[in-house]
This record gives sequence, C-alpha cells and structure tokens, in this order.
Amino acid sequence: MTNASEAMSNSIIDNSDVVARRTEMEQIIARYPDIDQEQLRSVLRYLRREASSFDQAMVASNAAIEPQYRQLCKDHGLDRLGPWEVGLAITVALALFALLIFAALYTDTGT
Repeated sequence: MTNASEAMSNSIIDNSDVVARRTEMEQIIARYPDIDQEQLRSVLRYLRREASSFDQAMVASNAAIEPQYRQLCKDHGLDRLGPWEVGLAITVALALFALLIFAALYTDTGT
C-alpha cells in the first residue's frame, strides 16, 4: 500500500483522537454551569472552531447532556446567527425578491 492510500485509509478508520476530544468536551458540558473559566473557553473554542458539523450534531443530540448543552448555547449565543449570517440571509432574500419582481415585470402575459 502506498503512503497516500495508507494515510487515507487511516484517516477514515482511525478517528479515535476526534472521538476522544468530543467525549472530553461532552464530559465538561455535562457539568455545566459548574465549570471553571478555562473549561468554558475550551468548550466554546471546540464548538465554534474545532468541531466538525458531524461532531457538533453528535454533541447536540447527546440526550445525557441535553439540558446542559441547551443552557450553554443559550448563555453564550451558540444557537444564534452571527451578523454575517444575518447579512447573507437578507442579501439572498432581497435578491430573490428582485428576481421575482423582474420576472413579473418582464414576463410576456400574452396580451
């Protein structure tokens, strides 16, 4: 097996570091709000920057820590759209609205 294909198969099969990190964060979240500032910073950094979408979904769907996770999200704005996301949503909505107006004005109605 070549190094490239070996590395690829290892990255697909061996995700123990990712699972260990997610488990560590879930253990901290399970104790929320009774965690220290460093643990809080670590969890927020993980959820905002490190965790993949899959890992975020795994944490969010963990029934054992659901109340603590929901409180963490509420307290630290993890479930809110950021300013750039709101701006993007408004831009897309306005573009679609303009497209509908353009289509309505310039569509031949057959009369």
